[in-house]
Amino acid sequence: MLPRGHSGDGWFVGGGFENSLNFFGIAAPGWFMKTEYRSAFYDRITLPETFVAGPLTASSVTFKPWVQTISTSLVYRFNWGGAPVRY
Repeated sequence: MLPRGHSGDGWFVGGGFENSLNFFGIAAPGWFMKTEYRSAFYDRITLPETFVAGPLTASSVTFKPWVQTISTSLVYRFNWGGAPVRY
């Protein structure tokens, strides 16, 4: 959560792959596994240092966050390969 008056501007890049599950020749219709990678770069931010106890100082901390995320999901899709649903 960013302090009031600051934004989380930045950009990201990523990629991934998805494939249907097929274990040792045994098909699993509707089941898929996907893996994704995302690298997010955020703008530089400067925050004042605060202390719970002690004298206040005029120093601050500047940082530029870089967040890397890898996720893997097991997905089931209903009606995979089946007839379309018509109303």
